[in-house]
Amino acid sequence: MNNNKEVIETFHYEGVLEILEEKYGKKFMIENADLFYLWYCVKRKHIRENREDMIKYLKDKNIIDDTRRILSTVSRYYRFREVLPEMSGMAQHRLNRGNQYLSPIIPFEKVGNRMLGIIDDMNKESYSVVDISEGRENKVAVIFKKGGVSWRNDNLHPSEMRWVVDKVKKQRKGVFSI
Repeated sequence: MNNNKEVIETFHYEGVLEILEEKYGKKFMIENADLFYLWYCVKRKHIRENREDMIKYLKDKNIIDDTRRILSTVSRYYRFREVLPEMSGMAQHRLNRGNQYLSPIIPFEKVGNRMLGIIDDMNKESYSVVDISEGRENKVAVIFKKGGVSWRNDNLHPSEMRWVVDKVKKQRKGVFSI
C-alpha cells in the first residue's frame, strides 16, 4: 500500500476506535486496540485471514514489536473472531468512497464559485470532476481516460470549464497515469 492510502486507512481505523470507545469505554478499547486493528486489516483485505500472514504483517509493518504480543494478538483474533463485528459490503463501499475524496486524482481547489477536484471513478474508463462547494457531491463533468469530456452541468462558468480542459490536456501528458 502506498503511504497516502496508509494514512487514509489509519484515519478510518481511528474512527472505528472512537466508535468502540463510545460503546464499550476507553479501557476496553485500549486493552483490545491491537485485536481490532488486526480485525480491521483483515476486513479491509490488507491481509488474508491466515495465521502466518497476520504474524508476518504485524512484524513487517512494526505494528507490534514484541513477538509474544504478536502471537497473543493473533490467537485472540481467532478466539474472538466469531463475536467480532462483520463489516458489511455497504460499509466497505463507504470507506472506499471516502478514500476517493481523501485521495483525489487532482486535489480540490477553489475555481470561480466552486470547489472542484477530480476523483477516480474506480472504473477503467473515466474520472469524475466533482464540485463539493455546497457540502455534497455534484458531478459537473466526466473525463474519459481515452480523451474527451462529458459535461454534466450546464451552469459552469467559462473559468471553471477552462480548469477542467486544462486538466484534460495535462492528462494526455501523463498527469493522470497511475
